[in-house]
Amino acid sequence: ENKLNRSFELDDISEVDSKKDIKKADIEGPLFRRKLVEGKKSIKKSMWQPVYCCKYGSSLVFYKDQKSSSKVGFATGKPDSSLDLHGAILDHVAKDKAKGKKNVFQITSYGYQTVQQFVADNEIEMAQWITSIQTTIKHLEEEEPLPPISMEEVDGGAHKVKGKPSPPNSALVLVSPEDTCAQPTTVAMPKNLNNEKSGLKVFQRRTSKKVPSSSSNTDTNDKEKTKIKKKLRKYITARPTFDDLETQGIIKDYYFGCPIAKICEREDTLVPKLVVQLINEVEKRGVDVDGIYRVSGNLSMIQKLRVMVDHGEAIDYQQHQWNDIHLLTGALKLYFRELPEPLIPFNMFEKFITVTKSPFKGEKTSMIKKLILEMPKENAETLHLLIIHLKKVMKHSATNRMQSQNLSIIFGPTLLWPEHEGLDMTTTTVYQSLIIELLLLDCDNIFSVL
Repeated sequence: ENKLNRSFELDDISEVDSKKDIKKADIEGPLFRRKLVEGKKSIKKSMWQPVYCCKYGSSLVFYKDQKSSSKVGFATGKPDSSLDLHGAILDHVAKDKAKGKKNVFQITSYGYQTVQQFVADNEIEMAQWITSIQTTIKHLEEEEPLPPISMEEVDGGAHKVKGKPSPPNSALVLVSPEDTCAQPTTVAMPKNLNNEKSGLKVFQRRTSKKVPSSSSNTDTNDKEKTKIKKKLRKYITARPTFDDLETQGIIKDYYFGCPIAKICEREDTLVPKLVVQLINEVEKRGVDVDGIYRVSGNLSMIQKLRVMVDHGEAIDYQQHQWNDIHLLTGALKLYFRELPEPLIPFNMFEKFITVTKSPFKGEKTSMIKKLILEMPKENAETLHLLIIHLKKVMKHSATNRMQSQNLSIIFGPTLLWPEHEGLDMTTTTVYQSLIIELLLLDCDNIFSVL
């Protein structure tokens, strides 16, 4: 069957697994989408539209809203459209190439039939989508390689939309953010811009003439300046230092965004009390909740909890407003994302990546053990507590649908990231996920060194 001319039928999707009530998506959530090319034809005025997207196997399926994705009587809800990922090209679009929009990624279908861009709510969600889609594209290519597409098969130059084309015969090549959109065109300025004949006036800044001052006035001014300097110096030196104000409790750091070592020193603990409280409350409510840590909580309530913690207010988690488990999991993820340095410190990022490249499981474990011992004690103990908690979540994967891979995709970019952007974002995300998955799958052995 010619893949280039094949259309993906929505009825086929709806009939898949029809014996089941609802087919479970690999990943799902709200996105904004715009189409740049459809049917090999460029769309001049492409508008961003909200869609609810679900990934089923090798396809992205789009719905009007979340309710449509779970229509009774349809295995995958009632979709509006879909996108086949076999042979597709996935690009990350840099902010300066997407008219200021953040968290943008682009998918070009096989044969340049369609080019679509998507915006996620935040960097974490974008990383989850990119990892899931790229893994599927790679898997499909390994199972059934597709023939390369020549430029003659691409109609009308639609592949040139929004910049340089991705290589036509490299379905798995990720284009760097710099190549995703067109380079700005250099506009030549008219040679006669400053020419009087052009009719444009050339203005020159006036230079003010200094009024000569007498020597007596100069002496008086110098004395006045000296007096002012002395007063300012005396005032500044008399002020208490920042450390003194912090010691006296006049100035306090916010909890969110404060270094973990500083929090633990203030609380005289090895694990921040907030982390312990949130984990305990999540486990009380039950770690078997569907989509735990994947489903987002109410953002305004998460921010309310954050403000209360930052101002030192006691929180009664038994109150009705804190009942939602996704609110608590969202607050826990936010705490780790807001750290000025990730839980796995910057200087250890490359070392952990090196571990993932080893082909031997035993060697990986021994290398990670050494790295855990190199970590600051507070970071290592906090990481240990969190991984133990996530293992409890994994044990209920039959009901909550959160296996080690799902959790690692979520917590990889949350617990470690590079100090300086060097690697491609997709590559970085894959390494982040692999590291957390290693910790989850061999938790007891790795953390036995503590």
